[in-house]
Amino acid sequence: MSQTTFGVALLGFGVVGGGVYNLLSQRGRIEAKHGFAFEVRKVLVRNLNSPKAMNLPPGVATTSIEEILSDQDIDVVVEVLAGLDPAREYIT
Repeated sequence: MSQTTFGVALLGFGVVGGGVYNLLSQRGRIEAKHGFAFEVRKVLVRNLNSPKAMNLPPGVATTSIEEILSDQDIDVVVEVLAGLDPAREYIT
């Protein structure tokens, strides 16, 4: 079976976004069970200087939705923002 890795962007990094990030970061478990992997390549945050954002690997945190939408290495975008806006705007 060939190895496939899907690039993921998370829109939001609160409680839910952090949990999704942790699950997707368990590459070995996903690869072993399903034969493919997810790699979180970008995370949309409100503040690049927040403690959570600063714990992400260099270059992963961003405050720019345009940076995520223009990144050709992102295959899947997961919306985990609190509230209706700006989530609705980003998804539409």
